[in-house]
Amino acid sequence: MRTKILFENPTQKMSERMKRIKSSGSKIEREMESFLKKLNVSYQKQPKLLGRPDFRIRGTKVLIFCDSAFWYGKKEKETKGTAFNKNKEFWMGKLNYNRKRDERNNRALRKLGWSVNRFSDDDVLKKREKTLRRLGRIVSNIKNKRPTAIDLFCGGGGLTLGLKKAGFEVLAGVELNSKITKTYAANHKEVKLFEKDVRNLTGKEILEKIGVDKVDLIAGCPPCQGFSSLTSKYKREDPRNDLAIEMARIVEEIKPNMVMMENVPRIRFKGKPVLDDFISRIEKRGYVVNQGVLRMEDYGVPQARRRFVLLAGKGFKINLPEQTHSRRSDEKNKLKPWLTLRDAIGKMKAPVTLSEANRKGNPKIFNWHVIRDLKEISIKRLKAMKAGESRRSLPKKLRPKCHSKSNKGFTNVYGRLSWNQVPPTITSGCTSPCMGRFGHPDETRTISVREAALIQTFPKNYVFDTEHIAVACDLLGNALPPKFAEKAAKACLNSFLKVEKH
Repeated sequence: MRTKILFENPTQKMSERMKRIKSSGSKIEREMESFLKKLNVSYQKQPKLLGRPDFRIRGTKVLIFCDSAFWYGKKEKETKGTAFNKNKEFWMGKLNYNRKRDERNNRALRKLGWSVNRFSDDDVLKKREKTLRRLGRIVSNIKNKRPTAIDLFCGGGGLTLGLKKAGFEVLAGVELNSKITKTYAANHKEVKLFEKDVRNLTGKEILEKIGVDKVDLIAGCPPCQGFSSLTSKYKREDPRNDLAIEMARIVEEIKPNMVMMENVPRIRFKGKPVLDDFISRIEKRGYVVNQGVLRMEDYGVPQARRRFVLLAGKGFKINLPEQTHSRRSDEKNKLKPWLTLRDAIGKMKAPVTLSEANRKGNPKIFNWHVIRDLKEISIKRLKAMKAGESRRSLPKKLRPKCHSKSNKGFTNVYGRLSWNQVPPTITSGCTSPCMGRFGHPDETRTISVREAALIQTFPKNYVFDTEHIAVACDLLGNALPPKFAEKAAKACLNSFLKVEKH
């Protein structure tokens, strides 16, 4: 009788051993699960993602892989065994492939915003205290980590300030005007500032300079003078109108989780082709757009100002911020009354004139609580009006020539503010009586630069790093009120966190 001799195939033997090692991974997973429970971490097992991670920490983009050390050739006993060495070239190629495959998956996941953390069985099963400490650091970083944002067209930093107060870490700001970037840098030293035309900037360049692969929010207020009602009488095309499209391009290149864009209400009409192009481009990238025209006074801003707001989430809707104030107190809906001029600047002491500030050093010494030196005719006009009155109350001899025979045209000039009313929109002419209703209710002067800033909801200690009143007023008039920016940013963050939890 012939005896059948079985020859052991080393490749087959090694393959079976690898399968057993892989299947025994459940032991690593059980131990990792016990660590996560010990740290009181909510987790999802085996989420359906690239590379088959073992755990995802809920409400975050943090992944945990539990790897067998053998799969990477790290177990000396196995890699020096007979079966391995009889077909060493094959097995080394296989282990190298495993390493490169996982490195490739790691890069792809990180590009999508995931944080990838790999633990080997040697660490999990044999170095429990060390593994637990490492996990603890990951959890601690999650609790301390803030969502990230980029502020395009950042100006003097009103939007950035609101983003920060909402809980965002602003990584970059973009602003071309060097006279204004000084103010931004003085208040937001930690932010990477690009003093550059956004047309000459790429998303890749921004990400490389700030050292990240992904950001959560791109926010921006593209210059809106081309769409403003104040310039509607001019028919020529404004070259700044295409900056909203440049913002869409940056969104396409960076692919943030959220987009926030603010502009004047007339962008829906005068700027409709630009707005439609902006929306079309980001919708093609998977963003769900929500838009509306909101009144700043409905959100605790002591100012009658209407703004167009667009919020968009990548694959999810962002609700517009909920109203917090109304014309009158509404206890049923928990709405407070609109804030008035008295609420904003009622406790301010007398300012100094620009000439006096310059004689004593410069306006910054006085925290920009500075007013312009008025001409004699402007003083006479203010003296002839009571709080809340406009140029229509002026006698004909004191009216500007263009208004001497008619009440038509802009009425919101050469007027006084009223303590008990919501102040009008702050513009770059906020310290010039001929540029708006900016006369003080009681005193023969306009509001000061600092008072205009308070109406815009900038804090008293916000630095305006310029010695020129025109520059200070310009950055104020073009700013998004930080208080509203904060509420819009919180609306973005709340919607994003709800998506992340599921």
